[in-house]
Amino acid sequence: MTKDQGTPSRNDLQELKERSFMLLCVQAQLHFMRGADGGGLEDLQGQVEALAQEMSSELEEHLQLCQELATAKEDAARIQQLCEEELKDLAEDSEGDSPETKRRRSNFDDEEDTLAELNQMAAAEEAEIGRLQRLSDFEEQLGMPRIDMEEDQVTLGRPNEETEALCTVQVQWDHGRLLRAEPHPALRLDREAQEAVAAEDLGRLLGAPRLVFVWDRTGAQPQDL
Repeated sequence: MTKDQGTPSRNDLQELKERSFMLLCVQAQLHFMRGADGGGLEDLQGQVEALAQEMSSELEEHLQLCQELATAKEDAARIQQLCEEELKDLAEDSEGDSPETKRRRSNFDDEEDTLAELNQMAAAEEAEIGRLQRLSDFEEQLGMPRIDMEEDQVTLGRPNEETEALCTVQVQWDHGRLLRAEPHPALRLDREAQEAVAAEDLGRLLGAPRLVFVWDRTGAQPQDL
């Protein structure tokens, strides 16, 4: 079975990993909105309440789907190899529709079905990501901060060179679970970081008032906090 026939590639699985980070971004946006200090956010809360409730009910299932797709990498590679071997054996088989040939064809059909299921999961994932991207765009229109999530760090807003360190949180993940979160020492957010890790909820930390303050006033210096 070739990649043209739909077998998930390494790049596909890496893209799914990046999309799971996008989900965490949206979750963090919700916590930020609840934790930020400002009357304007309260006025806008009614506009996003329905979207927030819908997304909250789907986040856990969606993250689980991302994990299942990520762990399917080895299975997909194994199935591809088996398919290629079966095709080669069938091409070399000169016994017609012998019991062995029928068995091989049956195994090949099962493997094709498994690949089809994986492709359906990927299509569902693509549709869900599109919906969440639209939600993220809507939040940005409402004035919510941009949250850039990478494998080892999270950056709040669009800071300049002087404030980038203050707006960056060093993180460590394990299949979607938050293992470590370290904000800039000048913010003195050790307790909030520990609580976020204990709850496996990065949004709690990103919504901390002192971090929100840095985002709101990107010119703030450590001695001003």
